[in-house]
Amino acid sequence: MRLILGLVVGFVATTAAAQTPAQSRTANEILDLSGYREAVRAADSAYVHQVLRSSPEWQPFADILEDWSHRVYNWQAWRPIIIKRLTDTFTQVELDSLVAFFQTNVGRKWAAMRVPLQAYLSELFVKTQVELLPALMEKLRARAAQLHKPLPPIRT
Repeated sequence: MRLILGLVVGFVATTAAAQTPAQSRTANEILDLSGYREAVRAADSAYVHQVLRSSPEWQPFADILEDWSHRVYNWQAWRPIIIKRLTDTFTQVELDSLVAFFQTNVGRKWAAMRVPLQAYLSELFVKTQVELLPALMEKLRARAAQLHKPLPPIRT
């Protein structure tokens, strides 16, 4: 019982001490060094581009889609949330190790690759979604027919 209590107290103490100003500064530095901001911007741009490429009939709505995408991929809103996640997940020593990694040649190369990789992943996501959507809708309509109910609206 003492062992379990000791582990719980140790876990709580570690978790409670997980977010220091130094950790927040280091996490912020990691985001700057790793290219996350640029990756988010690339995902934003790639998403709208791929939607319009996959569905040209949406071109007259491009400005609305871009505005919506900018709100979804809002770096200013995401940054503090990501910093909190990093500080909740990593110790100061681990955060310092990540900074050291991103200051190496391999770390800088990884950071530079994030933007094109993120853009590619966003395009791949939209392309796959567009390709699979008709089959999904067919299955959903078939189930709705079996249930004798209309398709419910999707709320996000």
